[in-house]
Amino acid sequence: AMVLFEQRKNDYSSLSAKRYYDFYTNDVIDQGSLVNQETGGNVSEATNESFVGRFNYDYKQKYLAEFIFRNDGSYRYNPDHRWGFFPGVSLGWRASEENFVKNNLNFIKNLKLRASYGETGEDAGNPFQYVEGYQTGSLKGYEFVDGTYTNAILSPSLVNLNLTWYHVKTYDAGFDLDMFKDGMLSLAFDVYRRDRAGLLATRYLSLPNTFGASLPQENLNSDRVQGFDFSINHRGKIGEFKYAVGLNMNISQSMNLYLEQGPFQSSYSNWKNTNAYRNKNVVWGYDIIGQFQSWDQIRNYPVYMDGSSGNIAQLPGDPIYRDVNGDGMITPDDQLPLFRGGQTTNGNSADYNSGQPPLQYGINLSGEWKNWDFNALIQGAALYTINLGTEWQTPLYSDRSAPEYLLDRWHLSDPANNDSPWIPGYFPASRSPLDAPSLRFTNDIYRRDASYVRLKNIEVGYTIPKKVLSKANIDRFRIYVNATNLYTSTDKILKMFDPERGEGDWGGNYAYPIVKTINFGLNVTF
Repeated sequence: AMVLFEQRKNDYSSLSAKRYYDFYTNDVIDQGSLVNQETGGNVSEATNESFVGRFNYDYKQKYLAEFIFRNDGSYRYNPDHRWGFFPGVSLGWRASEENFVKNNLNFIKNLKLRASYGETGEDAGNPFQYVEGYQTGSLKGYEFVDGTYTNAILSPSLVNLNLTWYHVKTYDAGFDLDMFKDGMLSLAFDVYRRDRAGLLATRYLSLPNTFGASLPQENLNSDRVQGFDFSINHRGKIGEFKYAVGLNMNISQSMNLYLEQGPFQSSYSNWKNTNAYRNKNVVWGYDIIGQFQSWDQIRNYPVYMDGSSGNIAQLPGDPIYRDVNGDGMITPDDQLPLFRGGQTTNGNSADYNSGQPPLQYGINLSGEWKNWDFNALIQGAALYTINLGTEWQTPLYSDRSAPEYLLDRWHLSDPANNDSPWIPGYFPASRSPLDAPSLRFTNDIYRRDASYVRLKNIEVGYTIPKKVLSKANIDRFRIYVNATNLYTSTDKILKMFDPERGEGDWGGNYAYPIVKTINFGLNVTF
């Protein structure tokens, strides 16, 4: 058992002063200008306290239990809501130690059943939102004498006396199983769920501009991540050949349980924008039903492809989007949930290009035969897409270079003659994004399936027999060759850079191609 107390206090203060010189003089502050001067400063204080405890129990390595807790206090909140209690418990049962398993299932070497539940929290949000009263600041506001300003006194903000920690509850259950001699076959399986509640948000309300205050943060939103992972490993021997194979996989999904938002104006808006109990990685886009083949087809097409502007921006080869609601115009109301993006943990938004794929897996291979050894790692991911951003959609975008694959596009056989025949290609004809907004709508031309399988690492080595080395007083001499990122199977365009890439929130597609490395080496021990 263990119990501890911890306390942390941070005090910060700063002071700055500037007086600018009217002419060159000594670098002494009081010899600067009395008119052209600046001052600044700040004071802050933060205090946290915690009581932490842990209790472990083990009976004959058969029944296992652990209880943990934290009781955390934060300076951020009202004293009535300052403390958060976060317990956790885990239980394990080694069933393989029971006689009914040992006596009847002797091929089972280890079987452990386990389950756990735990809570954690985070003291997020702006501090002291519970304090009522006027605020002072360095902003120059009210003018009491002509030409002279005084420090502003701001009217009280709306306060939230109930703001507190947001809570994270995690559930897990699984088992570990080892079978046969020398761990010939082993398995591990877990199913898990993580629920977060009390995530910060501002209540959606319509206030008059004369209200004079903004709404405070509240513990409103909640979300969930759930999934399962498992691994299976096998090792064996065939003659002089020893080998091992391992597979691991994780499948997860994240969703909003509640997300503060305004009322919906239509059933379509309700269907599209409701976030409760919907996976966060759903990406809405436009369904392409064909491509314009000629000028006549564009002129006679009854649906306006760029909203109310008509089809004046369309060229042969441009995508034809499905008019889902039948109103004769392509608008955001025609989007459908067509794609998956990456999973995110952000409760309010999703960066579909840099989030984690819902399905990830890996395969480990190794082997030994006489003096040869071999190992390899294969990894992969699936069930998500990546969007080709502006630089990868538009040749010479912002005067930058263009990827070579955009040469496969619709274009005139004679660029100087608008009446010359069109030569088909995979991509639409190139032009400025402002000239054809509908080309950049989310669609399956530019949003690509990012599933991949990659030979991440591979190594082959040979150890020279000791009897050959004995005369040279060398204990061990191994020669090897290894390679990284040797091969990737994925979408032909994403393969040019990397389906794992992520450039952050903007996702501008600035990424180097994946680097392949091949090494030759030796290890010598004397």
